[in-house]
Amino acid sequence: MSKDVQAKEGRSKKTYILIGVALAIILLFPTPHTYTTKEPVYGYVTRERQVPYTDYEFQTKRDLVKTIPVPNVIKDGYYYYQDLYGLPDGTLYITVDISSTEDLEVLIKDTSGTIYDYDSRRHYGYIYGRGPVLYVKIANPSILGLGPDAVCSGKIEIYHEYTAKVPVIKYRTETYQSWEIIRYETKTWTEMKPWWAP
Repeated sequence: MSKDVQAKEGRSKKTYILIGVALAIILLFPTPHTYTTKEPVYGYVTRERQVPYTDYEFQTKRDLVKTIPVPNVIKDGYYYYQDLYGLPDGTLYITVDISSTEDLEVLIKDTSGTIYDYDSRRHYGYIYGRGPVLYVKIANPSILGLGPDAVCSGKIEIYHEYTAKVPVIKYRTETYQSWEIIRYETKTWTEMKPWWAP
């Protein structure tokens, strides 16, 4: 091999090496890359919440102790009655709901005497009485024995009314500290990386 050929091959190798070095410098030469991100900042925040608790209140309660149905028909001059014993010894709440084709006399007595005494085709309302005994009378008053029969419907209900201490769920406001994100801060920094790096 001649000296000219060897010299040419040597120059070619140097050229490739220089080109490779230049490309490596270009590819790996560091350039500034700026990055921005938002980072959470944590702290304590005062919050409120509703906390249930049990309290007690006095409430009026009513327990049904007796229902008196009205006969379907009460003949002229006849009556229907009940003597009630053994009722609660206390306040009685009595509801009257009676309809009739004729005037009916409804009479109710308790331990203190007469508490209801009316003649009407329609009896509707409530009264208070006192136990432990009660007398109830429903009559179709006679008109010389010539009056018509009374076609009736309805009932009388007797309740024991009393005051009871009952549990009630209530809510109170409670404050507490919660560890949570309170804001975001923008953070910016620079890194030296090859130009093609993200």
